This record gives sequence, C-alpha cells and structure tokens, in this order.
Amino acid sequence: MSFLDIINEKITGMEATRAAVAEAVQSPQHHRVKCEEMVAGVLKELEELEASSPMTKEQLMGEMISVLNQLPSFVQSVWTSALDDISVLDAEMARWIQFRELYNSWYVAEERKLIKQDISTGVIKEPTKEDRRTRKIGTRPPMSLREYRNLSKELESAEDSET
Repeated sequence: MSFLDIINEKITGMEATRAAVAEAVQSPQHHRVKCEEMVAGVLKELEELEASSPMTKEQLMGEMISVLNQLPSFVQSVWTSALDDISVLDAEMARWIQFRELYNSWYVAEERKLIKQDISTGVIKEPTKEDRRTRKIGTRPPMSLREYRNLSKELESAEDSET
C-alpha cells in the first residue's frame, strides 16, 4: 500500500462519515432518538431528585414544563451540532485533498528527477527504430522518443546554465 493509497483511504473514510452525518441530519428518526435519550436522562434525574428530597405535585409539574420548554432548543442544538460536524469534516477533507495534490506534484517531480539522472548516467538510452521492431506486440516502451529528447534537452540546458 502506497502513501497515496493511505491518503485516498483517509479521504474516502471522511466522505463516508460526512454522508452518514448528512443523512442523520435529514432523518427524523435520528432526532427522535436524541430527544428520547434526553427525556430519559431528565426523567432519571427527576427520580433521583424525588428520592433525595420529596417534591410536591406542583413542583414536579413545574420541572416537567421546564423540560418541555427546553425541547425545541435541544432539537436545534442537535441539528446545529451535526451541521458543525459536517463543516469540520469538509474543512478536514479539503486539507487532505490539498495534501494529496502536493504529494502528487512532489512525486512527479521526484520521478522526473530520477529519470533525468538515469538519462545522464546512460541507464536509459534513446529509443531507436530497432527497439521498436524487437519489442513484443502490446508492450509499451518505458519512454517515448519525445519524452527522452525533452528530458535530454532539459539536462543540456541545465548544464549550460551551470557553466
């Protein structure tokens, strides 16, 4: 597994997470479950409060009305929290995509540098017509004549500028 594969895997994972969060935001089931969890927690707290200090019926009614009044803001907070999660994931994905592009450009430059080095040392020779005739059908040459000559020209111009 190459480094580029790891980066792509990370981006794919974040895209899947983002899709799941976006789907949850649009799902009434998600909001219902969150509300049920909140109400269950409040009921448990009220039972504990009742056990520690008995409450009158009016006090209990007041607490329940307070909980019901807070329900709309709770749903809003669940919604905004999910939207914030989506924007954080979008920013993180953008950062990883930029990182992938930087890595790709670096990789291409390094590969080009190695090919130039091989051309200057003679490891890679200029393709000839004879090579083309002897090459098996369907196989591609490691480098085209045009690519070879362009890279050779770059090497010559670099040597000229150094002297």
